[in-house]
Amino acid sequence: MNEIIAFFESMQVEVMMILTGVSLIAWILLFITMINVSLLKSKQKKLNRGKEIRSYEDHIIQNKKDIEILKESEKNIYQVIEELKDTDRNAYSKVYLHRYNAFEHQGGEMSFVLVMLNDHNNGIILHNLHNSDYSYMYSKNVTNGMTKETLTPEEKDVLFKAMKGTN
Repeated sequence: MNEIIAFFESMQVEVMMILTGVSLIAWILLFITMINVSLLKSKQKKLNRGKEIRSYEDHIIQNKKDIEILKESEKNIYQVIEELKDTDRNAYSKVYLHRYNAFEHQGGEMSFVLVMLNDHNNGIILHNLHNSDYSYMYSKNVTNGMTKETLTPEEKDVLFKAMKGTN
């Protein structure tokens, strides 16, 4: 036992230096741990900002409910989009106007044929015949690209161009 006491008395400076070093390392580790805890608390505050929750389990359950509501809203939005697409198919999307001179030396190019069709080639043909004394407007219904009435050459040409979507 005397030998151990003598050893420590002879190594007293070295033991104090080792204990001081260990102590310094412990303080540094404590400081790093305090910084990490502070950062973790900051992240936790950001995560829970504006929330009145008691536990992360409540937070997860609430997020799951929110996701279900969003999924239902997404389904509704897709349904509305499909309804809009159906409505759009019935809107006039193929419109073609051809102006021409129906009567030589009278009225200029004031006569016209206007064709308005939807995606199903249903719509109308408006034909205006104009000269210097009068103007007549005729309309013909178009169903699946066909009419009950006989078409003039101008009307046939404009209807064909409208159905093809060419200018």
